[in-house]
Amino acid sequence: MIIYVSNAIEFRNAVDANEITTNIEKAFKEKTGRYPGSSEKASWNNSMQFMERIIRNSGVADDCGIFIEFNIPNTRMRVDFIVAGFDKKGNENFVIIELKQWSSANATEKKDVITYVGGGNKQVAHPSYQAWSYKEHLINLNEGIHTNNLNGYSCAYLHNYIEREPEPLKEEQYSDLLKSLLSSFLMIIKTYKNIFSTS
Repeated sequence: MIIYVSNAIEFRNAVDANEITTNIEKAFKEKTGRYPGSSEKASWNNSMQFMERIIRNSGVADDCGIFIEFNIPNTRMRVDFIVAGFDKKGNENFVIIELKQWSSANATEKKDVITYVGGGNKQVAHPSYQAWSYKEHLINLNEGIHTNNLNGYSCAYLHNYIEREPEPLKEEQYSDLLKSLLSSFLMIIKTYKNIFSTS
């Protein structure tokens, strides 16, 4: 189930008009039969402002699809944001974006990280791994992706995050993961331009 569907220009206009959170909330109520929590609404209100800048500044075509809050069937996985469209060669592509409100995180000896969520420090999946796992799950289980030869990409966008030197989320134990993923603001911009550029 996908909560909110639009195209890039409609999404940008809704954010500019300060209507995006209201629109998502309305769609959420219509499709789930319940109201979203205050934390969900605050997250949408914050994250969508940043995603609007990404969409606008990267030159994503106006008619590219925007999908928000996609609940992968038969799982508890929920994808925050998807952009889909054609590239210059006519290939169909989609990018899964995991959005995080984190301001800091610390590495562990394993593949997980530690950050402040739910009122305390907790060990959670690396956000880039989380995005990658959603993409792999969709590719492996969705026949339509194979039938239509869709190219899938994934990344994490930590828009409140202040990068450190050395950066914990880029430590050696995560290197294999990050080599194959889009892991920074600039990489998101560059990849969107490569995938969806209309010029």
